[in-house]
Amino acid sequence: FWELCGVHGDAAAIDSRYIAGRTLHPGAANFLAEMQRRRIPVAATTNDAAPWSTGARERDRLSAIWPWLVSSDVRTTTSNVAMFEVLRRESSIAHAHCLYVDTDVANLDAARDLGMKTALFDTGDLDLPAVVGHPVVTHFTGLFGAEK
Repeated sequence: FWELCGVHGDAAAIDSRYIAGRTLHPGAANFLAEMQRRRIPVAATTNDAAPWSTGARERDRLSAIWPWLVSSDVRTTTSNVAMFEVLRRESSIAHAHCLYVDTDVANLDAARDLGMKTALFDTGDLDLPAVVGHPVVTHFTGLFGAEK
């Protein structure tokens, strides 16, 4: 990947530097702790490259998030129905019992079409259409029903 982008050097070292530059969203750790306290499972789907996803997951100690589905590992993208089927099979939770949160409207539309509840996570930097079609939250606390 890095060679194709014109970045030369050891791929693992470049991956490490890239991962180090990414940060967990503010409020994510508190959200996950609260979900664990409530015994509500949290899963993740991502289109990240597998080494980046794994590296960030290990660095941020996110092993409690399960399943953790990386598109390249399951051979489909997050907006594809196949990803949601893998999520259903791996988690053993019916789509109707899931809340799917994303920053991408296409992913949310696909989840909603399968019967999932959805929420658009917008921290203010998204270029959104006039009508989103999904509830919008701007902080993790919004997922608990009240913005703080």
